Amino acid sequence: MMKLKKNTSVIMLCSIPMFIFCVASSVSRAEEKEEVLPGHSLHGHSFDTGPRQSATLMGGTGNVHLPISSKNPQVQNFIDQGLGQLHGFWFFEAERSFRQAAAIEPDCAIAYWGMAMANESNEKRAKDFITKAHELKDYANRYEQKWIQALHNAYHKKYKDEKARWQTYISALEDLVHEYPEDVEPKAMLALHLFWNKSGKALGVTSREAIDALLGQVFAINPMHPAHHYRIHLWDTNKPKRALKSAALCGQAAPSIAHMWHMSGHIFSRVKRYEDACWQQEASSRVDHFHMVRDHVLPTEIHNYTHNQEWFTRNLIKVGRIRDALAIAKNLVELPRHPRHNSPSKNGSAVVRGRTRLLDVLIQFELWEELLELAQTPYLAVDDEKYAHVRKVRYLAVANFSQGNCVSGKKQLSILEKMLAEQKGNIEAGKCTEEAKTSEIKKEADNKGKNIEKSNKPTESEKKESEKARLEAKKKKREIEALTKKIEKAIAHVQGERAALNAEHAKALELFKKAGDLPKTVMARTLLNAGKKQEAENLARKAVDSARNEVYPLAFYAKLLHQLNKPAESKKAFEQLRELSALIDIDLSIFREMEPLAKEFGYSENWLREYKHRDDSGVRPPIESLGPLTWHTSQAPAWSLKDSLGKSVSLSDYRGKPVVVIFYLGFGCLHCVEQLGVFSPMTKEYNQAGIEIVAIGSDNLNALKDAVLAYKQEKTLNFPVLTDDRLDIFEKYRCVDNFENQALHGTFLIDAKGQIRWQDIGPEPFTDAEFLLKESTRLLNLSPTKNGVTPGVASSDNE
Repeated sequence: MMKLKKNTSVIMLCSIPMFIFCVASSVSRAEEKEEVLPGHSLHGHSFDTGPRQSATLMGGTGNVHLPISSKNPQVQNFIDQGLGQLHGFWFFEAERSFRQAAAIEPDCAIAYWGMAMANESNEKRAKDFITKAHELKDYANRYEQKWIQALHNAYHKKYKDEKARWQTYISALEDLVHEYPEDVEPKAMLALHLFWNKSGKALGVTSREAIDALLGQVFAINPMHPAHHYRIHLWDTNKPKRALKSAALCGQAAPSIAHMWHMSGHIFSRVKRYEDACWQQEASSRVDHFHMVRDHVLPTEIHNYTHNQEWFTRNLIKVGRIRDALAIAKNLVELPRHPRHNSPSKNGSAVVRGRTRLLDVLIQFELWEELLELAQTPYLAVDDEKYAHVRKVRYLAVANFSQGNCVSGKKQLSILEKMLAEQKGNIEAGKCTEEAKTSEIKKEADNKGKNIEKSNKPTESEKKESEKARLEAKKKKREIEALTKKIEKAIAHVQGERAALNAEHAKALELFKKAGDLPKTVMARTLLNAGKKQEAENLARKAVDSARNEVYPLAFYAKLLHQLNKPAESKKAFEQLRELSALIDIDLSIFREMEPLAKEFGYSENWLREYKHRDDSGVRPPIESLGPLTWHTSQAPAWSLKDSLGKSVSLSDYRGKPVVVIFYLGFGCLHCVEQLGVFSPMTKEYNQAGIEIVAIGSDNLNALKDAVLAYKQEKTLNFPVLTDDRLDIFEKYRCVDNFENQALHGTFLIDAKGQIRWQDIGPEPFTDAEFLLKESTRLLNLSPTKNGVTPGVASSDNE
């Protein structure tokens, strides 16, 4: 292998032969005839997209038990673990546990029931799994058969409508409750399906009290059953105080399931107990990170992870824990991107939510210097998203004017004005197009006359196409108008900041009103500067009332009252703030400004309240014991292999250089050959970006030598190919299906420190070489927080 230049990177491509391990399967006759491609499950498409690596007994998934017919204690343990994961909505891992049970005991019918239950959101997969369970039900006991039959009927029988379908399912669950009154699982599942999933949607919630009473029966038998999760969902948006007791027990009921900690945060957020909400969401975050690092899973592959993180960031803002809010938001932006599960073009993606929350923090606490610095980094890169771009430019202008950088502020303002002109041009162009179409239609009608032949009338297909075009044009028009209003608001805001800088406070106030979307605190400050003291006080009070138990509005209000020479009212607001102050970052300017107030009101410089758990928040473990605060990368396993000429090549040879690893399934896999054909021509572009390509195959040395020579007779192969005929490296990188003992395709980016920064593992090879080049460059230019520890967070965080 040629020596690599300094600061270059490497891409490695690896292959492996396939072995067969007999696992109970649900294969249709059509699938039996269909050729199974390398990397795909031998048991049909339903097994391609689920978990392919073996499960372990992790513990902490809930005190639950489903008595089954198997005499194998390991099978029983995996069934119980999968059941606990179902209760925690950890569906991917639940399916893995049930698959493990089926791998150990292929005739375990209830394992396939569990796989179906883990896929209620994917009806095709659920149907396939429950079909197999039904085929095997003669091996099950009566209890298991009733579970299987109930779900099989729901998916396979014909009903007049969805309501009838799920009412029948509810009746079947009630039969289980009646026949097994001492068993809590039928009661727990019945309670869930009375208001949740497809059944809850079809039937509607007729009585929350009745469902709560049913859950009460569960807790009377098993006080720590993970159905506390269901009580939280039941009352979450309707009388959340009713679920406070469950909020104190939910995470503790299944501490290894991150979502169980998260759900308690819902209730504490609803009742404005933001400190407790932060603790729960941080616990969820840390448990997820522990799992990700241990099992080499990307964050965006975890159910509800992004949702927890962005909500956690919002609550951190409310309690004034701003440094960690910034760290969490930045971490969301840092996460590896993928066309399937973290694309900047998708509103709910981690990158979009992270960037939004990052700006939220910087804007509310007016961290203008940090905003200007981050604007020069990938953290605030907005790609092609128009609304995000307008928001970024708007606050770059505001930050510059607030810092007295008039030239830079004017530059950003001119960008907004240019955007506005373009949008108005689009509106006019749209009007002209619409008028032209109307004129054309009228002209055609006139030419045809009043008596149009029937044969000349538009067909139904043409009518549909016309209606579709009309709706698309209308939608585009609304989008243009909405973006135009957004830009107009931004310009008014920026012009107001420029006026405020010039002490033209009355003018600033009018422009801010024109913008119409500024925070009440900003408007109150402007009113005060414009001499409208009473209006300023009233609005600041409204800011506190509308954001109850949030520290920023209270700090602002206390300061404003002090400025108005109202010491008694200021002290009252300050003492309200102090009750909520345990987690605030005291170095922030808004809180530093409280120091003279604290001294005047008889408090020491360290005026913050000491943080203590409330008695009704549950018994909590040390937060650092659950995992790291932010996601961080995992160490890539080492390897040393031979190339086609017999020369040894090791991962350590690339020490100090980033490495991308792509596992492919040998030259006998046509898709893999296509993958080589995609990456080889781009080798030069990768090299220019500091990235090289290396391939590792499963062929033995002689077979690899012949395959490379044959390949090079028709195409160029611009990178070395190594052999891994013992398959050790595939196993280390988890590019295997442990249930079927076959290999999977995989692609990895390893940075200069040997950390895995990006990965793709699955039945198909990753062939978007252009995307990978762009994403690798982005990731390698980021400097994520070391080991996920942020300033001010205890260094004892577990990795």
